[in-house]
Amino acid sequence: MHDNGKIVWLRAAGVALFDESGRAYYMAGSYADVTEEMERRQLMDHLAFYDGLTGLPNRFKLQELADAAIRRLEPGTSLLLVFIDLDNFKYINDSFGHKMGDDLLKAVAERLRTALRDDGAVLARLGGDEFVALINGGAPCDLAGFERRARRAFIAPFDVGGQQFYVGCSAGVACAPDDGRSFDELLMKADTAMYRSKGDRGGKFVRFMPEMNRVAVHRLRLHNRLRGAIERRAFFLHYQPQVDARSGALRGFEALLRWRDEELGLVSPMEFIPACEETGLIAPLGEGVLEEACAMARRLNMGARQPLKIGVNVSVVQLMQSGFADRALDIIDQSGAAPSMLELEITESVMMDAHNVGVSQLRDLAAAGLDIALDDFGAGYSSLNYLRRLPIRVLKLDKSFIDRLPEDIDDSRLIHSIVQIARDMGLEVVAEGVESAAQRRALSEFGCHWLQGYLIGRPMPPEAASLAVADWRGFTTLH
Repeated sequence: MHDNGKIVWLRAAGVALFDESGRAYYMAGSYADVTEEMERRQLMDHLAFYDGLTGLPNRFKLQELADAAIRRLEPGTSLLLVFIDLDNFKYINDSFGHKMGDDLLKAVAERLRTALRDDGAVLARLGGDEFVALINGGAPCDLAGFERRARRAFIAPFDVGGQQFYVGCSAGVACAPDDGRSFDELLMKADTAMYRSKGDRGGKFVRFMPEMNRVAVHRLRLHNRLRGAIERRAFFLHYQPQVDARSGALRGFEALLRWRDEELGLVSPMEFIPACEETGLIAPLGEGVLEEACAMARRLNMGARQPLKIGVNVSVVQLMQSGFADRALDIIDQSGAAPSMLELEITESVMMDAHNVGVSQLRDLAAAGLDIALDDFGAGYSSLNYLRRLPIRVLKLDKSFIDRLPEDIDDSRLIHSIVQIARDMGLEVVAEGVESAAQRRALSEFGCHWLQGYLIGRPMPPEAASLAVADWRGFTTLH
């Protein structure tokens, strides 16, 4: 070691002359400083097994560590492999640039590394926004403590380059020896479970189950059938009416996207919307939906007795795209519809993933005359902070609150309180999933403004919606 504390590498070489008895009587040698060569070799070894951006082990190192840990497993112990994927990172990267994306990944890696230190976990980065943690468990698949600490790491926003990002994650878990005895097998199964977590949109850590293999095959088939679905005109809109809670007067319709595939049949939006987001299809599809909804809004309002609104759902992927607001306003302008005829619906989970760019675009759209509605209110994160930060004009109560009305006293009190808060803030309230006259009466008494659900009308094709507008007579037309 050098006087300055730096390690110096020396290569020694020498020769010796020996007499007849085998004793060395002459020796000569030399030393060469090979510090630079050894440091270069160490750097190459590090680059081969560690991620250059975060300094975490890479896939090759992770496989080496995982396979060694599996071989060392003793009866009654386990090894957890947790596959962590950031939610909507791609859209942050696309909107703010790769430099900002890289800085965010480094911040996430550091926070995860700190949070998981007490678990003795090995944290690695596979690439992109994919991280993997290895945890040696004393009892088979004991995950609760790790999940709690990992999720806590994502609660606070990440400050990067003057921007604040609220980043969520989805995670899948596989356990050795139950789910496999090799790294590749565990990784494949944890990846499958992670996609189940993404589909659930709950940010939970999902443990792999054998039946998920069938779901993974279906998901692959779904993605394959999505290719060319727009060109095949396989997507179409139905319209579900909304009415005044007291009089039954028609307020307008929510445009609901449907997909009928030749092989798969009628596919649920809960399945195909996430798949469209993953494949990038949601952007052109969303623009097509807005174009059709604008044309419908213009057509319905031409013969309507009072102004009617068409609600259109917006994905976080669309919101995170730079220029989304400008393109949306261009589409509305070219259609001849007035912005006041449109209502854009966003979900609470969307707003957990949207960032400054998304909020800014919502404000631009609201300033242009569109109403912004917060859909599924109460089903997710339910923070009044959204109502202060965002240009929300309408709250849509989630169906889960309505289902138990009017018998459930707790739900009745909760809905009554939400409606009163909304009214005090100058917001309108739409109750979704209304299916009985008793529910309608209770919601009207609570002061709810608008109703939507099977009692009012099922989603209907455009022609039926046009006829419904012409024939609507308030609650006298309802069941």
